[in-house]
Amino acid sequence: MVSISENPYLPIIINEIKASPIYRKFLNLLREYGIKSIYDTHAHVSSGREEIIGDAPAGLLPKFPFTVSDINHLYDALFQCMGIEFTAVVFDTPLAAYDMARKNDQLFTKLAKMDPFEAQKLVPFAVVTPEMSGDQIQGYVERGAKGFKMTPRTASPYVKRGAISDITLTEMLNPQALQIANSQGLPLVVHLPQLVVSPRMKPALREELGQIAMKYPNLKIILAHLGQSQTPDKISELVDWIQENGLQNNIWMDISAVTVPSVLETAFCSNIKLLFGTDIDFSLTERGHYIMFRYQDGQRVLADEKDKGSVITALVSTSFGDQLKGFATEQGIDLDAPLFLFQLDGILNATDRLKKRGQNRAGIERILQNLFFKNAETLFGVQ
Repeated sequence: MVSISENPYLPIIINEIKASPIYRKFLNLLREYGIKSIYDTHAHVSSGREEIIGDAPAGLLPKFPFTVSDINHLYDALFQCMGIEFTAVVFDTPLAAYDMARKNDQLFTKLAKMDPFEAQKLVPFAVVTPEMSGDQIQGYVERGAKGFKMTPRTASPYVKRGAISDITLTEMLNPQALQIANSQGLPLVVHLPQLVVSPRMKPALREELGQIAMKYPNLKIILAHLGQSQTPDKISELVDWIQENGLQNNIWMDISAVTVPSVLETAFCSNIKLLFGTDIDFSLTERGHYIMFRYQDGQRVLADEKDKGSVITALVSTSFGDQLKGFATEQGIDLDAPLFLFQLDGILNATDRLKKRGQNRAGIERILQNLFFKNAETLFGVQ
């Protein structure tokens, strides 16, 4: 059965992706290392500009709805047709403009009405906000939620002030959801309250994360976007902290929306349990990617993997990084493609880096198979 696209832009985006040499190289990478199954552990659905609450601002709201049927159509067109099976972890887009309880309800209702063959490709998570009750959260589990997503964008301090980095984990994580997830073995995707451009992970945030991991020993915490750590120093520091504290079974990371090859290389070389993720539909509609730079004599210059210390990574795309677009143009950086493609290119480049540093074929195969499906199968108890 062929899934049907409900988003009018999706067929255009799919055609652009399929025409790209990056996509073709990525397929060759999957074939070379025996990747016959992909788990996307970070995929969003959204209601577009409809059904927003109150007089919420329209900024960054999706233009058109992106549904679970669209997710299946995308993966059918890109991978299923090439003999590569897929599964996608799906949750609604956690925006302050949406009533998240209503959006969760719509997701589970939609899945219940889907053709069973199509529905089995999708693993639903509920977006949990700080004010939701334990009964409400348990209700999502009874309707089929296989995990939870929590983000600072639904915490009241962010709604009031609009600053992610002002928020603590205590303010954004629902304690009843933590208890339910811990007792029932449900994973939790966490978007940390820190900016990608921040040079270091705040000690207070790291301490909170460690305390939660110790308090809930059965909890699988998945840090979205590599924990927002997209400079070589920042990801190295986070990886070292996880390893030094023996938290590799508690803290996992997905690579959704990460495009910097040196950052991906560092993550690939660690023993952290990594998960593939895309951040669709955001990564389909945002054209551009993250660029890494530093200041030299008061001027921006591109950074490379050897640069340490005060390196900055920032998203330069359709909706972000306007002040850096001129710099990107001067440096000859291509921004004219969906972020999704640049992420695939980052994986390709990171794999090439592994080869150049002497990693053998068996080692690369293990890294990629863990990334694309084996770690996810462990997470969800797939035999």
